Amino acid sequence: MPQTLLQIANAALVKIGSPSITSLDQSVKHAEVCNTIIRTLRDQLLRSYMWSFAKTYASLTPAATPIGVWTHSIALPSDCIRVLGIYNSTTNARITAYEIGGVDADSQKLLIGSANVVIIKYIAQPADGNEATHVFPDDFAQALACLLASEISTALFDSPERRDAWLAQYISTIRLARFCNTVEQPSASMPSAEWIAARQFLMSSDFWAAQTDPMSGSSQQGGQQGN
Repeated sequence: MPQTLLQIANAALVKIGSPSITSLDQSVKHAEVCNTIIRTLRDQLLRSYMWSFAKTYASLTPAATPIGVWTHSIALPSDCIRVLGIYNSTTNARITAYEIGGVDADSQKLLIGSANVVIIKYIAQPADGNEATHVFPDDFAQALACLLASEISTALFDSPERRDAWLAQYISTIRLARFCNTVEQPSASMPSAEWIAARQFLMSSDFWAAQTDPMSGSSQQGGQQGN
């Protein structure tokens, strides 16, 4: 079941034996500890993989502002955690000649390149104002809860044993979450009929019967004709 950030925090607290909270802003120590690091861990986890649920697109129109060898630049969207691809807005062809570098006056990272209109695919950071309603898939939520449990175990209980136990659990759950995300992606295109036919011939006895016998230095077919 998809979970909000508050539900994930409570899942982590239950794991380490702490009381649940009603808000991340609640004035109790375990809420304050969760509130301090949960968003950092969330963003770290989002950036670490190409999560399908977090992908989004934006159309950008870079300005003709030369930077180094590049002719155009524009600030990345403010919610961009990780760039997954840049595409030509007319042909949809992938653009590989670009860089992410520098910042603008508002400290936003810059996309610099040579195209004047592009489409960007990226991992988006959830808006802080939507935390009460924004939900994450269950497998991702479980992984984040385990990672959070590992981090807050030290702060709340000074317990390296609990930290290490939940870190090990996190490693297991993040693997499952990534696997589930991968199998839900569109499958790769099927190879052509010609490729399949050629592959089948290479694996057939007809192909191998026509090859040179390494012991005699002559083809098997040639040896049969000579008899």
